[in-house]
Amino acid sequence: MSITQALYAGQIIGELAKDGVARATWWIGYGGCNSPSEGGDFDSSLYGWQDFGGYMVFSDGTRQDGCSSIDVPTGTILPTARAYQLASHLIRSGEHIVGASLRNEPRVRAYAATYAGGIALMLFNLDKDHSLSVPVTIANKTSSAGGYIWTYDKSIYDKSKNDIWSPPVRTNLHAWRKGFNVSLPPWSMVVLQTK
Repeated sequence: MSITQALYAGQIIGELAKDGVARATWWIGYGGCNSPSEGGDFDSSLYGWQDFGGYMVFSDGTRQDGCSSIDVPTGTILPTARAYQLASHLIRSGEHIVGASLRNEPRVRAYAATYAGGIALMLFNLDKDHSLSVPVTIANKTSSAGGYIWTYDKSIYDKSKNDIWSPPVRTNLHAWRKGFNVSLPPWSMVVLQTK
């Protein structure tokens, strides 16, 4: 249970959309943890604050298999659900995926789609320790009045150490001409919409 689970889930959603998969689902919506005896991986080298793991999107509120000394309330939105929440700002009914390319940045993954006459981008920073500034240009578009940016990152997930399961942060994308830069915090998933 970690920010890495959100990054994994978000990239899977992006790859499915890019490959034209019209419908897909996550294995389990509500669920409990998997203990080490049931295949859960609790190696100390893995990043995270919880002593449980699982496939679930939402907590079912149960403490089982000795996985957790802290009860996570029923319905708590876990990192995988945050990936779906952000992806909902990229993948919308009536829109379609378009090509996205990166130049010499192996730490970033990018997906793009049409959005209400504009473009939506879903960007991932896979670097655990460093923010990245990514230049964005959009083919056949030289300016925009702006839009919105949603961010879910390591610093937001890290609040769960104190049992605070915070949502993504929404900010404004300011008007731009000829392109703009997007700041990607360490281990982050960022979705932006521009008209």
